[in-house]
Amino acid sequence: MASQNLYLLVFDAEGRLWTGSENGVDRLSLEKGKVVELVHFGKKPKLHFEAVSLFYKPIEQTPWAATAPMLFDTLNGGLKLPWNQNLLSFAFRAVELLHDDGLLYRWKLENAAGAAEWSPWSEQNQVNYANLSPGVYRLWVQASGSPGTESKPILAMFTIEKPFWELWTFRLAMFTLLAGLVFLGVRLYVRGIREREAEQREKLEVQNRLLQLEQKALQLQMNPHFIFNALNSIQSLIATQDYDVARREINQFAKLMRSTLNNSRKTAIGLKEEMETLEQYLLVEQFCQQNAFTFEVHATETWDPEHVEIPPMLLQPFVENAVVHGVSHLKYPGHLEVLFDLRGDQLVCFVRDNGVGREKAALLREAKKPGHQSAAMQVTKERLEALGGSIEVRDVPEGGTEVEVHLPVDVAF
Repeated sequence: MASQNLYLLVFDAEGRLWTGSENGVDRLSLEKGKVVELVHFGKKPKLHFEAVSLFYKPIEQTPWAATAPMLFDTLNGGLKLPWNQNLLSFAFRAVELLHDDGLLYRWKLENAAGAAEWSPWSEQNQVNYANLSPGVYRLWVQASGSPGTESKPILAMFTIEKPFWELWTFRLAMFTLLAGLVFLGVRLYVRGIREREAEQREKLEVQNRLLQLEQKALQLQMNPHFIFNALNSIQSLIATQDYDVARREINQFAKLMRSTLNNSRKTAIGLKEEMETLEQYLLVEQFCQQNAFTFEVHATETWDPEHVEIPPMLLQPFVENAVVHGVSHLKYPGHLEVLFDLRGDQLVCFVRDNGVGREKAALLREAKKPGHQSAAMQVTKERLEALGGSIEVRDVPEGGTEVEVHLPVDVAF
């Protein structure tokens, strides 16, 4: 290199001439007094990072400005950035006073796919990296002014952190949550099966209980004492040779028995049919009872009983109770009313009599048959409850008793 001052001039063992000046050191290879090779060893340039950008914005203007110096603190792991802050630009510049216009640069990014080798020397003093995957990165940069004057590489270190869904803690939490949901789902499924089984078992038990009650009701649906009284009364008519009335009562009794037998074979009958059976029963009771009484079996006028079905012989015990323990003890003509009313999906039946009332009836029953309990009434109450119905018995202020029965029904309009 051209210089006005030489500080060194010496030959080495291979016959090469070494000269030194303020511009550096030159090595000359001589052959027959001529220079065949000249190698200059100048001063090494000073290299530094000039700017760092994050998504094309100076890092000093980003939320990571305070931690930006960590880029060059390689002892503490460098700068840490979130997974979505993965586009960085690095500008760097070297200084060599005598050869500032001929400086070359190269770089390499460790831990980046396909970029672990040094790049070719070039005048480019900026490099961009986009869509960096999570990981730890080391960016090495080196400058050169002339052969033999490469600068010491400088280093920038940064880490792109994993997104939260790739962290083992998150995956462990998700696995635990998933396992918990599976466990909860299995537990709920098993509980559902058990509840359905319990519900089905309870339903079968109710149906079985209802069947037992229906069988008992069929066995008790006609009081043997009532049948005996009816036949005795008909026999007395024959004995007195009142054949016309006897034939009429025999027909009426046969009609009642036929209706009772037919109804006993069914699980449900039309309400109108039930009303007709009750009327037949009361007609026979009118004939059998010594004390005269009148009766009404009717429904309110806003609906048609033909469209409602109920279990057979469900109301007969209440009607029989009103006759036997109510109006039969009167010393004056009694009256009995059976009224049906439809309220939504509930059939409401009122059995009213003007008899002696519950208290006196109980005393008379106790005097006649001490300790007697009506099996038919008890079975009917249990049967009614099994069907989802209810019953309420109350005294009538004017005298007598009223029974109010509620029963869920299907209406086919």
